[in-house]
Amino acid sequence: MAGRKSARGATMIAAVGGLLLGQSVTALAAGANLVTNPKFLQGTTGWNAGAGNRLVVVSGGHDSVDAGEVSNLAKKAHTCLLSDDPDTVPSASAGTYVSDIWLEGPPGSVIFSMKEHNPGHTVVVGEAKQRLSLTGTWQKVSLSYTVITPGDSLGITVSEGGAEPGECFLADDAYVASGS
Repeated sequence: MAGRKSARGATMIAAVGGLLLGQSVTALAAGANLVTNPKFLQGTTGWNAGAGNRLVVVSGGHDSVDAGEVSNLAKKAHTCLLSDDPDTVPSASAGTYVSDIWLEGPPGSVIFSMKEHNPGHTVVVGEAKQRLSLTGTWQKVSLSYTVITPGDSLGITVSEGGAEPGECFLADDAYVASGS
């Protein structure tokens, strides 16, 4: 596969059979955004922070009024987590899905992932992920994922392992669409 810029203007990472290939791909024609609250304009509806984390809406989003802020409430280093809840795609069709999200935060490393779950949501069938080093300015991270088993659900997650207590990152403008 040759690396090129996608129609949404970002290089993407492909996952096939749940394995991250680490090769750039061109996104197929992007469809309508499937994320129900991509800009946190309806509060935290459709989003969940992991145990020991807090999710609040703050002003000053990437290109909207609001953003979601994830903080570590533990008294020690802890994994900060933001995930769509429920999964953005409850029953995926065969083909490729594209996703991106804008992130900002103090220096640290986050992982943006799209996971395919079985119907009972008990097994991660496959996953695509992309690491991003936060720099204190808004950055977009993108990826694509090819569905292994049509009918499974697809969800997105941002995580920061070993985050110190306090603000972990801001998220805004989440996007998930069928690319094929």
